[in-house]
Amino acid sequence: MREIKRKITIIITFIFTILILTNIVSAETAYGNVDSDEVEVGDEIEFTINFDEKVITTDFSVYFNSDKLTYLNSLMENLKTNYIKDKSEIICCYYDLNNIGTDKISLKFKAIKETNKTNIRATNITIRTNSREKQIDDIVKKFPETIKNKNYYFGD
Repeated sequence: MREIKRKITIIITFIFTILILTNIVSAETAYGNVDSDEVEVGDEIEFTINFDEKVITTDFSVYFNSDKLTYLNSLMENLKTNYIKDKSEIICCYYDLNNIGTDKISLKFKAIKETNKTNIRATNITIRTNSREKQIDDIVKKFPETIKNKNYYFGD
């Protein structure tokens, strides 16, 4: 009887370990399109969040330094944004009525000052897929960042 309980405990532990690792591996990434040591006036910066699976809905806030950058737009039809200028905050809500979803969301910014340091930060990110809802960690992308392999991907 003890041997059976021990085997069941090992199996349950193994299953929980796999579930935990699945959530860790499903980390989201962000990338940018700046590959020099400075952001110059007029440079357009794209801040993109890549999801590991199609999200049907997501909501989050994006913060940036409005002394250095200005928010331009998002070209996504299902992404609604509300820009609160005095807080330098963009409240974003993506909802796909067709339940197809997306695996990435992009926002465009324009540099209004030359800078060798600024960042864009996404916070309070909640994603919903067809099978689950999940809160993910904040994503911060520092600009500029010299990136040697032109993929521009990095971990959150």
